Amino acid sequence: MQHDLKNMPDNLKPPITISCSHTVKDILCEALKSYAQDVLPDKDAGQYGATRHQMLNVIRHIEQTYKDDGDALMIEQNYRGPCMAAIHHHYSRIHQTLNSSVYEQRQLLLDMFQGEPVSDNQLDSALQRDNLL
Repeated sequence: MQHDLKNMPDNLKPPITISCSHTVKDILCEALKSYAQDVLPDKDAGQYGATRHQMLNVIRHIEQTYKDDGDALMIEQNYRGPCMAAIHHHYSRIHQTLNSSVYEQRQLLLDMFQGEPVSDNQLDSALQRDNLL
């Protein structure tokens, strides 16, 4: 019997494998940090504080396990939603600050959580399409 991953609880799904360049990894960590600081309250605030603590653990995990371009990062499925929310938050802030489109960059990073590898060339192309280069 084949299991349908869509209907399976996140804690039972296999981890998400992310393959990206060092630059993209840094952008992802920056997005996660700003989301944890701006949106998630301190750990004394109940469930949201626990989520902030978990997000900071994800950042540490990424920074400790990622060494070279193309290294695979394994992120637990239950962090997918908060990571994607962090990407949306990060690029919304950039859009407000620069008053410029960031759609292509945002979509590129979101695609990582669908298993798409992301290179510096793809990031450069996204920056050009967003008219930021």
